[in-house]
Amino acid sequence: MVGRALSSEAPYPPSPRPRKLRTRTAVIATAAAAASVTAAVAAVSSLHFAYRNPDLHVALLTAEALIALLSAYLLLGRLRRRGALEDLLLCMALAVLAVSNLVFAAVPAVFSSDTSVFSTWSSLLGRLLGATLFAAAAIVPSRRIRLSNGQLAAVWAAVAAMLGIIALTVGWFEPRLPSGVSVAPAESSNRPRLEGTPAVLAAQVAGFGLLAAAAIGLTARAERTGDALLHWLAIGAVLSAAARANYFLYPSLFTDFVYIGDAFRLLFYVVVLLAALSEIRSYWRSLAEAATLTERHRIARDLHDGLAQELAGIRRNLHWLEQDNRFVNRARASADRAIAESRRVLAALADAHVGSLDVALAAAGREIGEREGSQVIVIVDHAVRLPAAQREALVKIASEAITNAARHGQADVIHVEVIGGRRPRLRIEDSGRGFDPAAPQPPGHYGLQTMRERAEQIGADLRLDSQAGNGTRIEVLL
Repeated sequence: MVGRALSSEAPYPPSPRPRKLRTRTAVIATAAAAASVTAAVAAVSSLHFAYRNPDLHVALLTAEALIALLSAYLLLGRLRRRGALEDLLLCMALAVLAVSNLVFAAVPAVFSSDTSVFSTWSSLLGRLLGATLFAAAAIVPSRRIRLSNGQLAAVWAAVAAMLGIIALTVGWFEPRLPSGVSVAPAESSNRPRLEGTPAVLAAQVAGFGLLAAAAIGLTARAERTGDALLHWLAIGAVLSAAARANYFLYPSLFTDFVYIGDAFRLLFYVVVLLAALSEIRSYWRSLAEAATLTERHRIARDLHDGLAQELAGIRRNLHWLEQDNRFVNRARASADRAIAESRRVLAALADAHVGSLDVALAAAGREIGEREGSQVIVIVDHAVRLPAAQREALVKIASEAITNAARHGQADVIHVEVIGGRRPRLRIEDSGRGFDPAAPQPPGHYGLQTMRERAEQIGADLRLDSQAGNGTRIEVLL
């Protein structure tokens, strides 16, 4: 969530938590269905799922490459909002898979044959690299990274360099490399026939292991954070692993035949696209919620500073008039009712503002960021559930800390993060000017004292780490 122009996770926002994510159930059901289909095709002789169609094979490769490119582009927006390491690895994995499908497989198949040695080995190694990055995204610790446009360009240059190395290496050794599949399966074949070379089959097994690990890691992270994107990607990893298992049994990836593995692979890319689209939908919903709460907060502030003050002034003036006049008493009673009603409206607006911690922090960060000219990035672990009093206190502490970092620390970027665990914590970190915590506070500056008092009121510990010239970090441990 970005305060100046954007609002959003878990470790962005992830996607806001759906009503109830049952990722483990969905993953197990998907794996069971994939295993049942694979076993049925292998065991039931009447089931034929193999036919020769080179044009369809190329069309599938091209469609999957375009889906992967689109999904990588959509996830790039999530990376810019959240700055999470796993998002970077996911973007890299999808980009590598897209290039492997399009450049290493589809394009050579159009001009020659997709069973060529170069196409076989370059696409095989490219997909294995993509599976490695995908698995790494699932298991790396949640970590925030700060990438400038230049650093991000360097990352994509490194991805291009890795793919270039694969192409050059395969091209150099092409005369000495065996073909991927020695004999294509017969069109009526539906039994497992291991016709690929040992290296190809070993690569499929390795890919299966990597994607199975990715499914396990994404499942655990999705259930911990409630991130809908990771929920869908965990299901997609299962489908991709099923495709690798079928490519081991039926090596159609390197032939003109369309087999069951191709269907599983296509389903994987469809699920990836659904995941990316769900992320976009969640992002816009978060923006709308943050904008709504910001507007409610503005209305509450205007009511408090305008209408409520005027009503209070009217009531004070009425006390100076004749006390026994029934018209004065009616006016005084009306003023009391109007003030009470304005207070109820203000309370309702304030309660709505802190009803959801992630959205409340996003709205506060957006408002302060726009006012002070700083970028505020908010990441919230959706597994954290707090009482209303603690939510309200954390929002106020964060608001004060963000304001201090922007106004006094002159920080361009401020990171706000809510981390789950045995003791949930709120962390506000900036790279501004910093200060000496041991030095006396200037007269009239009570922000730090106010934050400590609010933390004490909810039984939390406030920790401050700051040095002149090295920014400031504030943590509130519940």
